Amino acid sequence: MATTTTVQVTENVWDVAIETVEGDVVTVVTAGDTLVEIADEAAQGAAGANGLSAYQIAVTNGFIGTEAQWLASLQGSSSGSKYIHTQTSESAEWIVNHNLGERPSVEVRNQAGEKVGARVLHTSLNQFIVYVTLPLAGEARCL
Repeated sequence: MATTTTVQVTENVWDVAIETVEGDVVTVVTAGDTLVEIADEAAQGAAGANGLSAYQIAVTNGFIGTEAQWLASLQGSSSGSKYIHTQTSESAEWIVNHNLGERPSVEVRNQAGEKVGARVLHTSLNQFIVYVTLPLAGEARCL
């Protein structure tokens, strides 16, 4: 059952309408003719069931990769890249799960940040494989 209370501070004409539901506690604080605070403390409801995490929802909807890769995919880049894959171990073949839903242009760089020639094979709208002549570590940047 809702009740409505109107509080008016006459000098500055603060007219506050407060509607409360049974069980709620509303506090109106004034200092002289100044309205200082209106606090509404609603009764706490029962806790609901825990839902899926955002990462779990992404996996359910087709994301391929670890939680760390998913978090990295959410971060913007000052380089203008849509996604940056970091290859930490030296390899002549890098499998990149970018989950962009497209076949992006790819720029490959070594650990020194220098562009290197590479062959890129898009295996799907969310994955490609980078082939380099000699095993190396570095970055594949989706542009």
